[in-house]
Parts: sequence; structure tokens; C-alpha cells
Amino acid sequence: PSLEDWRMDRTTDGRLVVIQGKKIIHPLDLGTKDRVYSYTWMKDGRAVVGGISQMYLVDPKANRVIRRYVGHTSHI
Repeated sequence: PSLEDWRMDRTTDGRLVVIQGKKIIHPLDLGTKDRVYSYTWMKDGRAVVGGISQMYLVDPKANRVIRRYVGHTSHI
């Protein structure tokens, strides 16, 4: 499947789910209860996700966090 078949969407409770075609594959596990406020899918298949005080570089297909960017004391 091409990258165009994949997308992410936010649920009403602020979680992010990974979708392929019309099927939800899995919720994206950030390893925290951090509410998702923003996200973007990059051309290489990774995504950047912004939470309340952290940002994450993630591999949505593999459902794993590659890197956490921490240090903010307020909303990003």
C-alpha cells in the first residue's frame, strides 16, 4: 500500500488513531496520556505529533515513538 492510503485522525478524547484506507489500524501509542493537539505526516512515512508539553517523532505504521522532545513548561 502507498503512503496515500495511510492517514491519522484525532478522536474526540484527543487520542490519535492510524488509519489505512477506511480501517482503523491502531491507536497511536505515545507512551503517555498527553493530549494530541497537532500532527503532520512527513513524506518519509514518519510523523510529528504535538502534545500539551512535548513533541514526538513517531513511526505511525510501526506504532512507536522514535524520539521525544521535552522541556517545555507550557502548551506547545
